[in-house]
Amino acid sequence: NFIFDTGLTSSYSLFSKCFADKNGFSKFRTKNKNIYGVGIIHNIPIIDTLIRTEIFDCKKNLQFGIMDLGLSDELYDGIFNVHIFKENIIELDFSKKTLKFHDNFSNSSFTKIILVKRGNVRLIELTINLSKTEKVKGLFMLDTGYRGFIYLYANDTLFKNLNLKKESKRILGMKNFNTDIDTYSLKIPSVALDSLIIENPIINFGKVN
Repeated sequence: NFIFDTGLTSSYSLFSKCFADKNGFSKFRTKNKNIYGVGIIHNIPIIDTLIRTEIFDCKKNLQFGIMDLGLSDELYDGIFNVHIFKENIIELDFSKKTLKFHDNFSNSSFTKIILVKRGNVRLIELTINLSKTEKVKGLFMLDTGYRGFIYLYANDTLFKNLNLKKESKRILGMKNFNTDIDTYSLKIPSVALDSLIIENPIINFGKVN
């Protein structure tokens, strides 16, 4: 079981350490390289050999790194990066909890979302109403590997303006891969994605100076 993670923009996908050990990939010749998380750099072994991988009915030669995924190491076997289906249309059906890839797609019941590509990063435009007076509008990374809805960084000024220390809730056990990160949650008035308005969502954020 692999996660399709549009936030993993490296040229290689990842095997969990547990999966790599069980299937003999840990014995392959490797070279260490950096992989960049949100504000964190991980140095991990990258397998020199391309691995023949079958995803649905598609066969690809992929390069994999090996990473200790912490508590999630035995929950899933690895992570596919953003590039594996870069030529396809992605269908996300939240009601059925399915993800599919298409060469062509037309269905009037779905809403098309415009993606902005900057380098290897995919971005979407959001308007986030943090309070009655504070609004944030901009391009945000589309990260299907993130378990939450929206993740923001807030400095001391924003913390004070939004009274975040009083209204927010500290989340314990949040990690970037296997590294702890200081994370809080907050219920906000709304988020707008094109014509779609999501009311009273809970977003997460980290504090930066």
